[in-house]
Amino acid sequence: MQKTSDNESHRCLKESKATEAAHTDILELRKEKSRDAARSRRGKENYEFYELAKMLPLPAAITSQLDKASIIRLTISYLKLRDFSGHGDPPWSRDPPPTSKALKAEYVAIRLTAQRRDEWSGAIETKALLRSRSVRARRCIVLYF
Repeated sequence: MQKTSDNESHRCLKESKATEAAHTDILELRKEKSRDAARSRRGKENYEFYELAKMLPLPAAITSQLDKASIIRLTISYLKLRDFSGHGDPPWSRDPPPTSKALKAEYVAIRLTAQRRDEWSGAIETKALLRSRSVRARRCIVLYF
């Protein structure tokens, strides 16, 4: 009698180990499938970021070095600038240049800065330019990043 109970317990132990092994295999397959799905998703996201960066009005040498956050930041700034310039000259841009020496100096400094820049620069914040009535918006906007 004892041999049959030993055989049964041995058989149950074998079945238990086989079940554990099968369960472990299933878990490993699920983990692998999840990793593959995440890798595929990241690849698709990276491709879309690369395509977005190519649309920016910047040289390819620069856009190829940008990280995701920079691509988003530059894209948002570009879209804001494009939206702003699409409205034409604001009424205050038709005003004559300022009369005080301080305002004239600011106007000249901003124009010189804008004329020297071939690319977007962090020299002056956009909001400051938009508030200044002495600046012709189309010629002198310099973005801040």
